[in-house]
Amino acid sequence: MLYILFFENGSTLSEISKYGLWHLSTVVDLVERMERSGLVRKEIDSNDARTKRVYITEKGIEKVKATFDNAGSFKFLNALELDNIEKLEEHVEILYRLNQAFNGNEFVQFVRNSKHKLRDYLDIEQ
Repeated sequence: MLYILFFENGSTLSEISKYGLWHLSTVVDLVERMERSGLVRKEIDSNDARTKRVYITEKGIEKVKATFDNAGSFKFLNALELDNIEKLEEHVEILYRLNQAFNGNEFVQFVRNSKHKLRDYLDIEQ
């Protein structure tokens, strides 16, 4: 959930549910526990008092940034290491199509946007 908020800070509980592929009750529970740990904070939406938005805190951002330094632990990325970049892009495109079929366009757009934001962030940090 911290990654979701790192890329889409101020998401609603429903948006987090969609992006994380979790049931809404799971998100509510996660937010409550993470809020108690100081990783996120909730605010009532200024345009709609019925809506709560969730924001990552500095402590949460530091947790996310710490994982960037340990990129070797991302087993999925290691499994995709190929000599040919075109082959890698082909595999990733297949994953996008599968996710589109199973999880919808909104989820795939979130993943694509997050990829670009992460790339931009890592370029700035290096």
